[in-house]
Amino acid sequence: MPASTRNEHGALPLAPFLAYKEGPQWVWFAGLAVLAGIGGLLTLGVVHAQQLAWRA
Repeated sequence: MPASTRNEHGALPLAPFLAYKEGPQWVWFAGLAVLAGIGGLLTLGVVHAQQLAWRA
């Protein structure tokens, strides 16, 4: 196996496999990450709109 696929302890990284194995937790995490991203974009939009209002 190529050395680039191993971590510093010589073991294969199992986090992706374990995340896939724990399906419901992975779905919740992905859903909450999407919601956080949408909230961040909305916040940036509000901040930008307020900056434009201060200039007017």
